[in-house]
Amino acid sequence: MPIISENVCGIDRAVRIVIGMVIIASGILRLLGGGIWGYIIILIGIAVFLTGLLQRCGLYVLFGFNSCPDVEKPNSTSVNPDIEPYSDSEKISP
Repeated sequence: MPIISENVCGIDRAVRIVIGMVIIASGILRLLGGGIWGYIIILIGIAVFLTGLLQRCGLYVLFGFNSCPDVEKPNSTSVNPDIEPYSDSEKISP
């Protein structure tokens, strides 16, 4: 059971995956120039990429955002609307 439910979907997910790959690529290019900034940029890109890939974002949970459509899940305790409720006046006597 996941700790954080899916909250990144649709266009948001696609943009995160693409932007994450672009950031990772720019971090790799930065590594060629030397310094620690390339590693930092790559880590940021991996974080963005993984939030899109796994469809979960901790910051969305913190701020209460959700880009996934609301899907009504069936409830086992729900009543079938086609069936009339039982009333005391309809008791069958033996």
